[in-house]
Amino acid sequence: MSVLTAPAAPAPLKPVRPDPGSGWDPVAFTAAAGSYHTGDDDLPVRPQLVWSNGRLRELPDPQTWAGTVVRACVEALHGTRATAQLHRWLDPEVFTALHRRATLAARIRRGPPRGRAVRIRRVRPCRVAPGIWEAAVVLVDGRRVRAAAVRIEEHRGHWRATAVQIA
Repeated sequence: MSVLTAPAAPAPLKPVRPDPGSGWDPVAFTAAAGSYHTGDDDLPVRPQLVWSNGRLRELPDPQTWAGTVVRACVEALHGTRATAQLHRWLDPEVFTALHRRATLAARIRRGPPRGRAVRIRRVRPCRVAPGIWEAAVVLVDGRRVRAAAVRIEEHRGHWRATAVQIA
């Protein structure tokens, strides 16, 4: 008979957390509403919203508004802005996806969020259809230059983002 030694117990596994510097980008984000207009067919003419004083409400400049909403989305992904502040500006599906991504980034981030200033370099808007615009945005998030695209649609007298992509 021979005596065999029992194999050593395996070492306990440590939980692995993704390293943000190794390929995971906390700001890269894509979301779109399920039913936004593609621009291929004619839209039915919608009645314009008229206020009690008899005036039509002017929508903000789409170029300025697109840059503002993209900046706010990047700040939310960095953790320096509460996602709840974007609820009025984003389609519900886009808001849910952004909130989920910002929550995940906050869990993975080590320490409190750093206050990086997000600067918009350039916004190039393009009218797709009446009341629908798309814009390409170039921004600096403190670390790198990023590109973003946003689709905005008129919703009850104000703009609402129905698709956001940040690379």
